[in-house]
Amino acid sequence: MPTKSVANEDILELLQESMQMTSEGLGKLDRRIDETNERMDGLHTEMNSVRHDTSDLKKSIYRLEIESSKHQEQLTTVQNEIVAIHVDTKEILDELAAVQTQLLSGGKPANLETTLRSIVHQVQTIAKKEGISL
Repeated sequence: MPTKSVANEDILELLQESMQMTSEGLGKLDRRIDETNERMDGLHTEMNSVRHDTSDLKKSIYRLEIESSKHQEQLTTVQNEIVAIHVDTKEILDELAAVQTQLLSGGKPANLETTLRSIVHQVQTIAKKEGISL
């Protein structure tokens, strides 16, 4: 089998072509790395924005929870006042019903004047407490 000789120039040319291809490949790789780094920088910026927005939302939620707590306390106070007014109103109506029953039965209650004064006093006290002018 005949042997072919390879000249130094051929080897040099192959090495130069190989180096050129390697250089081009490394250039492409560098560009892709730069693009990836730019995307990563964009992601970092976006993540910082999300963190900031999340922090703002947490602060807003905290403020809303405080406001909600205050409103709940006010609501409880109003509910307690309504219950107290209901109890007072029931007592007044019970006393009026007793007077009515006695009057309808034809008799005059022994302490009618005292009972009516007591009822009027209770109504005035409630009206004053609630800011109702009579």
